[in-house]
Amino acid sequence: MRGAAFDLTPGGILLLAVLYFLGDVQIFAALLFSAAIHEWGHGAALKLCGCRVTRVRLDGTGLCMDYRGPRLSRPKAFFVAAAGPAAGALGAWVTSFWGNWFGSPFLLLCAGTGLILTVFNLLPARPLDGWRMLTALCPPLAEPVSFAAALTVMTAGLWCAARGTGIGLAVIGAILLWQGSGEDARLPRRKYVA
Repeated sequence: MRGAAFDLTPGGILLLAVLYFLGDVQIFAALLFSAAIHEWGHGAALKLCGCRVTRVRLDGTGLCMDYRGPRLSRPKAFFVAAAGPAAGALGAWVTSFWGNWFGSPFLLLCAGTGLILTVFNLLPARPLDGWRMLTALCPPLAEPVSFAAALTVMTAGLWCAARGTGIGLAVIGAILLWQGSGEDARLPRRKYVA
């Protein structure tokens, strides 16, 4: 991703502020570290597919990567979508190993945030990586499964909120439902990652 332009939109600043104020500095730093590993996986996969990342933008919905190069076939689109969670899972394992080896709470926190980010991105809800992998494998199933996954997350979040554990999961489900209503199911040239 060397040479790619980076844009930080007002929505991206708001997203960073929310993440910062909902946690503390260490959680914020661990989340940024885990997201960087995840995005590096996508960028490396795009490079292996003959593409070049031209712009990385942080907006209110997450990180977006624009790239140039050949149109990705379905197997390559699956590979690029899966590369982020794969890199995140490997990064979580490595930071867990070194965190236990050195007794570093921060590295263990990075491992935990990396694992959470990986599992979350595997949900088959648009615009997450799980939805992109499902779109590459079976496009007709992508839209109904995306709606069902987002609705399930929101319902689980409302159930948790009713039990007094906060509304965060319900908000994430609502955002996924909102995100799912705006794009078409074609394989995109712009990749959005939550």
